[in-house]
Amino acid sequence: MFGNKEGRRKFVTIWRRQKGHCSVCIERITADTEWFAHYIESRIDGGKDNLTNLTLVHKNCHKG
Repeated sequence: MFGNKEGRRKFVTIWRRQKGHCSVCIERITADTEWFAHYIESRIDGGKDNLTNLTLVHKNCHKG
């Protein structure tokens, strides 16, 4: 999702919106932490692939 130039811009926008923190545990998301882009409303339920429907979470928080 974030592998190209537009994707990296999306990541930075979401990361800044969240002030660099995981939306679940509120710990910092850094280059050293594993993280995922998570759909707030899943795509199967009609969620869109846009900035307002995406959040960044740590790998462990995503599993929860």
